[in-house]
Amino acid sequence: MKLKMMFRILATQIRFSFAASEIFSFLLMVLGLILLPVSRIQSMGLLMRSHRNTRKLKRQLFIERTYRKFNLNSLDVVTRLFPKRIYVDRIYERRVFKLKEPQGKEKGVLVMKYSDTAAKVMLRYDINKIMEDYYLVVEPSFSGYCTAEVLSLMELRGTKSLIQCPHKMDYDFVMRADRNLIPVDTGSNSWVDDRVFTDIGLPKEYDCVMVALWGDIKRHYLLFEAMKNINDPGYRVCLIGGPWGRLQRDIEDLAEYYGVRDSIDFFERLAPAEVNRLLNKSKVNALLSLKEGANKAIVEGFFANVPAVAMEENLAIGTSYINEYTGRLVRREDLAETLLWFRENYRTFQPRKWALENIAPKISTAKIEGKLKAIAAERGEPWTRSLVVKVNRPECEYYNPEEALAPLDLSLYSKQ
Repeated sequence: MKLKMMFRILATQIRFSFAASEIFSFLLMVLGLILLPVSRIQSMGLLMRSHRNTRKLKRQLFIERTYRKFNLNSLDVVTRLFPKRIYVDRIYERRVFKLKEPQGKEKGVLVMKYSDTAAKVMLRYDINKIMEDYYLVVEPSFSGYCTAEVLSLMELRGTKSLIQCPHKMDYDFVMRADRNLIPVDTGSNSWVDDRVFTDIGLPKEYDCVMVALWGDIKRHYLLFEAMKNINDPGYRVCLIGGPWGRLQRDIEDLAEYYGVRDSIDFFERLAPAEVNRLLNKSKVNALLSLKEGANKAIVEGFFANVPAVAMEENLAIGTSYINEYTGRLVRREDLAETLLWFRENYRTFQPRKWALENIAPKISTAKIEGKLKAIAAERGEPWTRSLVVKVNRPECEYYNPEEALAPLDLSLYSKQ
Protein backbone atom coordinates (compact mmCIF):
# COMPACT_ATOMS: atom_id res chain seq x y z
CA MET A 1 0.00 0.00 0.00
CA LYS A 2 2.80 2.42 0.93
CA LEU A 3 4.65 1.77 -2.33
CA LYS A 4 1.43 2.26 -4.29
CA MET A 5 0.85 5.64 -2.63
CA MET A 6 4.43 6.72 -3.35
CA PHE A 7 4.03 5.94 -7.06
CA ARG A 8 0.64 7.67 -7.15
CA ILE A 9 2.04 10.86 -5.60
CA LEU A 10 5.05 10.78 -7.92
CA ALA A 11 2.80 10.35 -10.95
CA THR A 12 0.65 13.29 -9.82
CA GLN A 13 3.73 15.46 -9.27
CA ILE A 14 5.04 14.67 -12.74
CA ARG A 15 1.74 14.91 -14.57
CA PHE A 16 0.58 18.15 -12.95
CA SER A 17 3.76 20.19 -13.01
CA PHE A 18 4.80 23.04 -15.25
CA ALA A 19 8.10 21.34 -16.05
CA ALA A 20 6.23 18.35 -17.51
CA SER A 21 3.87 20.68 -19.39
CA GLU A 22 6.78 22.55 -20.96
CA ILE A 23 8.48 19.34 -22.12
CA PHE A 24 5.18 18.03 -23.49
CA SER A 25 4.56 21.37 -25.23
CA PHE A 26 7.98 21.32 -26.90
CA LEU A 27 7.52 17.78 -28.19
CA LEU A 28 4.06 18.61 -29.54
CA MET A 29 5.41 21.68 -31.31
CA VAL A 30 8.22 19.71 -32.97
CA LEU A 31 5.83 16.98 -34.09
CA GLY A 32 3.40 19.60 -35.38
CA LEU A 33 6.11 21.21 -37.48
CA ILE A 34 7.20 17.82 -38.85
CA LEU A 35 3.61 17.01 -39.89
CA LEU A 36 3.02 20.40 -41.52
CA PRO A 37 3.90 19.24 -45.07
CA VAL A 38 1.86 16.06 -44.60
CA SER A 39 -1.37 17.13 -42.86
CA ARG A 40 -2.29 20.73 -42.12
CA ILE A 41 -5.15 19.63 -39.86
CA GLN A 42 -3.07 17.27 -37.70
CA SER A 43 -0.28 19.85 -37.59
CA MET A 44 -2.63 22.56 -36.37
CA GLY A 45 -4.12 20.25 -33.75
CA LEU A 46 -0.65 19.59 -32.31
CA LEU A 47 0.42 23.23 -32.46
CA MET A 48 -2.71 24.31 -30.58
CA ARG A 49 -2.07 21.73 -27.84
CA SER A 50 1.53 22.89 -27.62
CA HIS A 51 0.38 26.49 -27.22
CA ARG A 52 -2.03 25.54 -24.42
CA ASN A 53 0.65 23.62 -22.51
CA THR A 54 3.32 26.31 -22.38
CA ARG A 55 3.72 29.48 -20.39
CA LYS A 56 6.69 30.60 -22.46
CA LEU A 57 5.67 33.68 -24.41
CA LYS A 58 8.34 33.16 -27.08
CA ARG A 59 6.97 29.70 -27.87
CA GLN A 60 3.40 30.99 -27.97
CA LEU A 61 4.40 33.79 -30.34
CA PHE A 62 6.30 31.36 -32.58
CA ILE A 63 3.29 29.05 -32.80
CA GLU A 64 0.97 31.96 -33.57
CA ARG A 65 3.27 33.22 -36.34
CA THR A 66 3.52 29.70 -37.75
CA TYR A 67 -0.18 28.99 -38.01
CA ARG A 68 -0.86 32.42 -39.47
CA LYS A 69 1.95 32.08 -42.01
CA PHE A 70 0.53 28.80 -43.32
CA ASN A 71 -3.12 29.84 -42.84
CA LEU A 72 -3.74 26.97 -40.42
CA ASN A 73 -6.16 29.12 -38.46
CA SER A 74 -8.61 29.30 -41.37
CA LEU A 75 -12.19 28.24 -40.71
CA ASP A 76 -11.73 25.31 -43.08
CA VAL A 77 -8.96 23.89 -40.88
CA VAL A 78 -10.05 24.75 -37.34
CA THR A 79 -13.67 23.67 -37.74
CA ARG A 80 -12.43 20.20 -38.72
CA LEU A 81 -10.78 20.03 -35.30
CA PHE A 82 -14.05 20.50 -33.40
CA PRO A 83 -15.05 17.84 -30.85
CA LYS A 84 -17.20 15.19 -32.51
CA ARG A 85 -19.61 14.46 -29.66
CA ILE A 86 -22.94 16.29 -29.97
CA TYR A 87 -25.08 16.90 -26.91
CA VAL A 88 -28.84 16.47 -26.97
CA ASP A 89 -30.70 19.67 -27.80
CA ARG A 90 -31.99 20.34 -24.29
CA ILE A 91 -28.43 21.08 -23.13
CA TYR A 92 -28.46 24.17 -25.34
CA GLU A 93 -31.30 25.63 -23.30
CA ARG A 94 -28.87 25.93 -20.39
CA ARG A 95 -25.62 26.60 -22.24
CA VAL A 96 -26.84 29.09 -24.84
CA PHE A 97 -28.34 31.60 -22.48
CA LYS A 98 -30.18 34.78 -23.33
CA LEU A 99 -29.32 38.04 -21.52
CA LYS A 100 -31.28 40.34 -23.81
CA GLU A 101 -34.00 39.95 -26.42
CA PRO A 102 -33.49 41.45 -29.89
CA GLN A 103 -35.98 44.14 -30.73
CA GLY A 104 -36.12 45.87 -34.10
CA LYS A 105 -32.60 47.05 -34.99
CA GLU A 106 -31.38 46.50 -31.43
CA LYS A 107 -29.51 43.23 -31.06
CA GLY A 108 -30.05 40.76 -28.27
CA VAL A 109 -27.22 39.16 -26.25
CA LEU A 110 -26.41 35.46 -25.82
CA VAL A 111 -23.94 33.78 -23.49
CA MET A 112 -22.36 30.57 -24.81
CA LYS A 113 -21.15 28.72 -21.72
CA TYR A 114 -18.37 26.10 -21.91
CA SER A 115 -15.76 25.96 -24.65
CA ASP A 116 -17.33 23.19 -26.69
CA THR A 117 -20.75 24.88 -26.88
CA ALA A 118 -19.50 27.23 -29.59
CA ALA A 119 -18.40 24.22 -31.64
CA LYS A 120 -21.73 22.46 -31.23
CA VAL A 121 -23.63 25.58 -32.26
CA MET A 122 -21.43 26.18 -35.31
CA LEU A 123 -21.72 22.56 -36.44
CA ARG A 124 -25.50 22.42 -36.24
CA TYR A 125 -26.71 25.99 -36.69
CA ASP A 126 -26.08 29.05 -38.84
CA ILE A 127 -23.80 31.08 -36.58
CA ASN A 128 -23.76 34.06 -38.96
CA LYS A 129 -27.54 34.24 -38.88
CA ILE A 130 -27.50 34.07 -35.07
CA MET A 131 -25.02 36.96 -35.02
CA GLU A 132 -27.34 39.06 -37.13
CA ASP A 133 -29.77 39.01 -34.20
CA TYR A 134 -27.47 38.67 -31.19
CA TYR A 135 -24.14 39.71 -29.77
CA LEU A 136 -22.25 36.67 -28.44
CA VAL A 137 -20.49 36.44 -25.07
CA VAL A 138 -18.29 33.33 -24.94
CA GLU A 139 -17.58 31.83 -21.51
CA PRO A 140 -14.83 29.18 -21.94
CA SER A 141 -14.52 26.35 -19.45
CA PHE A 142 -10.74 26.06 -19.22
CA SER A 143 -7.65 28.26 -19.47
CA GLY A 144 -5.60 28.05 -22.65
CA TYR A 145 -7.60 29.70 -25.43
CA CYS A 146 -5.65 28.47 -28.45
CA THR A 147 -8.46 26.07 -29.33
CA ALA A 148 -10.48 25.30 -32.44
CA GLU A 149 -13.58 26.85 -30.88
CA VAL A 150 -11.94 30.17 -29.99
CA LEU A 151 -9.97 30.43 -33.23
CA SER A 152 -13.08 29.73 -35.30
CA LEU A 153 -14.92 32.59 -33.58
CA MET A 154 -11.95 34.85 -34.23
CA GLU A 155 -12.18 34.11 -37.95
CA LEU A 156 -15.90 34.84 -38.33
CA ARG A 157 -16.75 37.97 -40.24
CA GLY A 158 -19.31 40.53 -39.14
CA THR A 159 -20.31 41.61 -35.65
CA LYS A 160 -17.62 41.39 -32.98
CA SER A 161 -18.15 39.07 -30.01
CA LEU A 162 -16.89 39.12 -26.42
CA ILE A 163 -14.87 36.39 -24.75
CA GLN A 164 -14.43 36.20 -20.99
CA CYS A 165 -10.75 36.07 -19.99
CA PRO A 166 -10.07 35.77 -16.24
CA HIS A 167 -6.39 34.90 -16.87
CA LYS A 168 -3.95 37.51 -18.21
CA MET A 169 -2.28 34.95 -20.48
CA ASP A 170 -5.56 34.31 -22.30
CA TYR A 171 -6.47 38.01 -22.32
CA ASP A 172 -3.14 38.84 -23.97
CA PHE A 173 -3.55 36.03 -26.52
CA VAL A 174 -6.93 37.39 -27.64
CA MET A 175 -5.56 40.94 -27.77
CA ARG A 176 -2.59 39.85 -29.92
CA ALA A 177 -4.90 38.16 -32.39
CA ASP A 178 -6.78 41.46 -32.90
CA ARG A 179 -9.58 39.68 -34.71
CA ASN A 180 -13.31 39.27 -34.20
CA LEU A 181 -13.16 38.62 -30.42
CA ILE A 182 -12.83 41.27 -27.73
CA PRO A 183 -11.62 40.13 -24.27
CA VAL A 184 -13.37 41.12 -21.05
CA ASP A 185 -11.88 40.43 -17.61
CA THR A 186 -14.64 38.21 -16.29
CA GLY A 187 -14.86 34.41 -16.12
CA SER A 188 -17.18 31.58 -15.20
CA ASN A 189 -16.44 32.32 -11.52
CA SER A 190 -17.68 35.91 -11.93
CA TRP A 191 -21.30 34.77 -11.61
CA VAL A 192 -21.50 33.26 -8.10
CA ASP A 193 -24.81 33.99 -6.39
CA ASP A 194 -23.90 36.29 -3.51
CA ARG A 195 -27.24 35.52 -1.80
CA VAL A 196 -26.56 31.75 -1.61
CA PHE A 197 -22.92 32.14 -0.60
CA THR A 198 -22.91 34.66 2.22
CA ASP A 199 -21.55 35.31 5.69
CA ILE A 200 -23.91 33.73 8.22
CA GLY A 201 -21.62 34.23 11.20
CA LEU A 202 -21.04 30.64 12.31
CA PRO A 203 -18.28 29.77 14.80
CA LYS A 204 -15.09 28.47 13.20
CA GLU A 205 -14.67 24.70 13.55
CA TYR A 206 -12.12 24.14 10.78
CA ASP A 207 -8.71 25.69 10.28
CA CYS A 208 -8.91 25.01 6.54
CA VAL A 209 -11.49 24.00 3.95
CA MET A 210 -10.89 22.69 0.45
CA VAL A 211 -13.75 22.38 -2.05
CA ALA A 212 -12.52 20.21 -4.91
CA LEU A 213 -13.55 17.09 -6.80
CA TRP A 214 -11.55 13.98 -5.96
CA GLY A 215 -9.35 14.15 -9.09
CA ASP A 216 -5.55 14.16 -9.01
CA ILE A 217 -5.51 17.54 -10.79
CA LYS A 218 -6.70 19.12 -7.53
CA ARG A 219 -3.48 17.97 -5.79
CA HIS A 220 -4.90 17.13 -2.36
CA TYR A 221 -1.53 15.64 -1.46
CA LEU A 222 -0.07 19.15 -1.03
CA LEU A 223 -2.56 19.88 1.75
CA PHE A 224 -1.84 16.55 3.45
CA GLU A 225 1.90 17.19 3.16
CA ALA A 226 1.44 20.61 4.80
CA MET A 227 -0.70 19.10 7.57
CA LYS A 228 2.02 16.54 8.25
CA ASN A 229 4.57 19.35 8.53
CA ILE A 230 2.27 21.30 10.86
CA ASN A 231 2.21 18.19 13.07
CA ASP A 232 -0.69 19.32 15.24
CA PRO A 233 -3.57 16.84 15.86
CA GLY A 234 -5.76 19.82 16.73
CA TYR A 235 -5.46 21.27 13.22
CA ARG A 236 -8.84 20.49 11.63
CA VAL A 237 -9.62 20.33 7.90
CA CYS A 238 -12.88 20.06 5.96
CA LEU A 239 -12.82 18.46 2.51
CA ILE A 240 -15.84 18.82 0.20
CA GLY A 241 -15.80 16.96 -3.10
CA GLY A 242 -17.29 14.47 -5.49
CA PRO A 243 -16.19 11.65 -7.80
CA TRP A 244 -13.98 12.72 -10.71
CA GLY A 245 -11.29 10.27 -11.73
CA ARG A 246 -10.95 9.26 -8.08
CA LEU A 247 -13.40 8.35 -5.32
CA GLN A 248 -13.54 9.65 -1.77
CA ARG A 249 -11.91 6.50 -0.45
CA ASP A 250 -8.89 7.18 -2.70
CA ILE A 251 -8.40 10.59 -1.08
CA GLU A 252 -8.91 9.05 2.36
CA ASP A 253 -6.18 6.50 1.56
CA LEU A 254 -3.89 9.37 0.54
CA ALA A 255 -4.59 11.19 3.82
CA GLU A 256 -3.92 7.97 5.71
CA TYR A 257 -0.55 7.64 3.95
CA TYR A 258 0.44 11.09 5.27
CA GLY A 259 -0.91 10.24 8.74
CA VAL A 260 -3.52 13.02 8.83
CA ARG A 261 -6.78 11.14 8.15
CA ASP A 262 -8.10 11.62 11.70
CA SER A 263 -7.83 15.42 11.37
CA ILE A 264 -10.12 15.59 8.33
CA ASP A 265 -13.90 15.56 7.92
CA PHE A 266 -15.03 14.44 4.44
CA PHE A 267 -18.23 15.58 2.72
CA GLU A 268 -19.51 14.68 -0.73
CA ARG A 269 -22.10 15.99 -3.22
CA LEU A 270 -23.47 18.72 -0.98
CA ALA A 271 -26.14 21.27 -1.91
CA PRO A 272 -24.87 24.88 -2.28
CA ALA A 273 -26.45 26.01 1.01
CA GLU A 274 -24.64 23.21 2.86
CA VAL A 275 -21.35 24.12 1.18
CA ASN A 276 -21.88 27.71 2.33
CA ARG A 277 -22.47 26.51 5.88
CA LEU A 278 -19.18 24.60 5.95
CA LEU A 279 -17.32 27.50 4.33
CA ASN A 280 -18.63 29.71 7.12
CA LYS A 281 -17.20 27.30 9.66
CA SER A 282 -13.71 27.55 8.13
CA LYS A 283 -10.85 30.03 8.47
CA VAL A 284 -9.21 29.71 5.06
CA ASN A 285 -10.17 28.16 1.71
CA ALA A 286 -7.39 26.29 -0.13
CA LEU A 287 -6.88 26.10 -3.91
CA LEU A 288 -3.96 23.83 -4.81
CA SER A 289 -4.47 22.99 -8.49
CA LEU A 290 -2.14 24.56 -11.03
CA LYS A 291 -4.50 25.01 -13.96
CA GLU A 292 -8.26 25.17 -14.41
CA GLY A 293 -10.70 27.52 -16.07
CA ALA A 294 -11.84 29.99 -13.43
CA ASN A 295 -12.18 28.20 -10.11
CA LYS A 296 -15.60 28.89 -8.60
CA ALA A 297 -15.07 27.36 -5.13
CA ILE A 298 -12.62 30.09 -4.13
CA VAL A 299 -15.09 32.83 -5.11
CA GLU A 300 -17.88 31.06 -3.23
CA GLY A 301 -15.57 31.27 -0.23
CA PHE A 302 -15.04 34.99 -0.81
CA PHE A 303 -18.79 35.62 -0.65
CA ALA A 304 -18.93 33.52 2.53
CA ASN A 305 -16.23 35.93 3.80
CA VAL A 306 -13.53 33.23 3.85
CA PRO A 307 -10.06 34.24 2.60
CA ALA A 308 -8.10 32.03 0.23
CA VAL A 309 -4.66 30.50 -0.03
CA ALA A 310 -3.53 29.46 -3.53
CA MET A 311 -0.29 28.46 -5.22
CA GLU A 312 1.49 31.49 -6.64
CA GLU A 313 2.07 29.85 -10.03
CA ASN A 314 -1.55 28.77 -10.46
CA LEU A 315 -3.73 29.25 -13.54
CA ALA A 316 -6.86 28.24 -11.68
CA ILE A 317 -8.13 31.69 -10.74
CA GLY A 318 -7.28 35.16 -11.96
CA THR A 319 -4.24 36.14 -9.87
CA SER A 320 -5.72 39.62 -9.34
CA TYR A 321 -8.45 37.87 -7.33
CA ILE A 322 -5.94 37.03 -4.60
CA ASN A 323 -4.95 40.31 -3.00
CA GLU A 324 -4.66 42.12 0.33
CA TYR A 325 -8.42 41.82 0.87
CA THR A 326 -8.94 38.19 -0.16
CA GLY A 327 -5.92 36.02 0.71
CA ARG A 328 -2.39 34.98 -0.19
CA LEU A 329 -0.46 33.33 -2.99
CA VAL A 330 2.25 30.97 -1.69
CA ARG A 331 5.00 28.63 -2.76
CA ARG A 332 4.75 24.95 -1.94
CA GLU A 333 7.49 25.16 0.67
CA ASP A 334 5.63 27.94 2.49
CA LEU A 335 2.18 26.32 2.51
CA ALA A 336 2.33 24.82 6.02
CA GLU A 337 3.62 28.05 7.57
CA THR A 338 0.96 30.09 5.74
CA LEU A 339 -1.87 27.80 6.84
CA LEU A 340 -0.75 28.22 10.44
CA TRP A 341 -0.63 32.00 9.93
CA PHE A 342 -4.22 32.02 8.69
CA ARG A 343 -5.25 30.08 11.78
CA GLU A 344 -4.78 33.23 13.84
CA ASN A 345 -5.03 36.01 11.24
CA TYR A 346 -8.00 35.13 9.01
CA ARG A 347 -9.96 38.09 10.38
CA THR A 348 -7.57 40.59 8.76
CA PHE A 349 -9.16 40.00 5.33
CA GLN A 350 -12.39 41.31 3.80
CA PRO A 351 -13.08 38.93 0.91
CA ARG A 352 -16.85 39.39 0.75
CA LYS A 353 -16.61 43.18 0.56
CA TRP A 354 -14.02 42.93 -2.22
CA ALA A 355 -16.05 40.33 -4.15
CA LEU A 356 -19.25 42.38 -3.96
CA GLU A 357 -17.40 45.40 -5.33
CA ASN A 358 -15.45 43.60 -8.06
CA ILE A 359 -16.83 40.22 -9.21
CA ALA A 360 -20.46 39.98 -8.12
CA PRO A 361 -22.92 39.08 -10.93
CA LYS A 362 -24.22 42.64 -11.19
CA ILE A 363 -20.68 44.00 -11.51
CA SER A 364 -19.76 41.40 -14.14
CA THR A 365 -22.93 42.19 -16.08
CA ALA A 366 -22.03 45.88 -16.06
CA LYS A 367 -18.55 45.12 -17.46
CA ILE A 368 -20.01 43.11 -20.32
CA GLU A 369 -22.72 45.66 -21.02
CA GLY A 370 -20.16 48.46 -21.18
CA LYS A 371 -18.15 46.62 -23.85
CA LEU A 372 -21.23 45.74 -25.89
CA LYS A 373 -22.62 49.26 -25.74
CA ALA A 374 -19.33 50.54 -27.14
CA ILE A 375 -19.51 48.02 -30.02
CA ALA A 376 -23.11 49.02 -30.74
CA ALA A 377 -22.15 52.70 -30.75
CA GLU A 378 -19.33 52.03 -33.23
CA ARG A 379 -21.80 50.29 -35.52
CA GLY A 380 -24.43 52.99 -35.15
CA GLU A 381 -26.83 50.53 -33.51
CA PRO A 382 -29.27 51.40 -30.71
CA TRP A 383 -28.79 50.25 -27.11
CA THR A 384 -31.82 51.17 -25.04
CA ARG A 385 -32.31 48.16 -22.74
CA SER A 386 -30.00 46.71 -20.10
CA LEU A 387 -28.85 43.10 -19.79
CA VAL A 388 -30.57 40.69 -17.43
CA VAL A 389 -28.23 39.48 -14.67
CA LYS A 390 -27.30 35.79 -14.59
CA VAL A 391 -25.68 33.41 -12.09
CA ASN A 392 -23.93 30.05 -12.57
CA ARG A 393 -25.28 27.12 -10.49
CA PRO A 394 -23.32 25.58 -12.29
CA GLU A 395 -25.41 26.15 -15.43
CA CYS A 396 -26.74 29.62 -16.23
CA GLU A 397 -29.81 30.80 -14.36
CA TYR A 398 -31.35 34.23 -13.87
CA TYR A 399 -30.38 36.18 -10.77
CA ASN A 400 -34.01 37.28 -10.46
CA PRO A 401 -36.32 34.52 -11.79
CA GLU A 402 -39.06 37.06 -12.52
CA GLU A 403 -36.74 38.61 -15.14
CA ALA A 404 -36.30 35.31 -17.01
CA LEU A 405 -36.37 35.51 -20.79
CA ALA A 406 -37.76 32.85 -23.12
CA PRO A 407 -35.10 30.26 -24.08
CA LEU A 408 -33.54 30.75 -27.48
CA ASP A 409 -35.28 28.74 -30.18
CA LEU A 410 -32.26 27.41 -32.03
CA SER A 411 -34.46 25.68 -34.60
CA LEU A 412 -34.92 29.11 -36.17
CA TYR A 413 -31.23 29.04 -37.08
CA SER A 414 -30.90 25.47 -38.36
CA LYS A 415 -28.61 24.99 -41.32
CA GLN A 416 -30.54 24.37 -44.52
